[in-house]
Amino acid sequence: MSIKATSLVKIAGLGHDHSAILKAARFLQKLSKYQFIRVAASTNRNKTYRYMIKDGDELWQLVRRDPERAKELILKIISQ
Repeated sequence: MSIKATSLVKIAGLGHDHSAILKAARFLQKLSKYQFIRVAASTNRNKTYRYMIKDGDELWQLVRRDPERAKELILKIISQ
């Protein structure tokens, strides 16, 4: 599965709010920094990053096993 910050904001129901898009981008960047998701290789020239999560990734496995623990971990990453 792949996702962009703008898509994440739309899924969350925040529309096209620019500040929400920036916050979502920072969130996805932090998740990739901690290697929970990966940045997809971009073939175009724009600066849109697409993040990928696969069923073998640690975050996906954690969400499936213990959603509450995954939520705690994500909140901890956001607060840093």
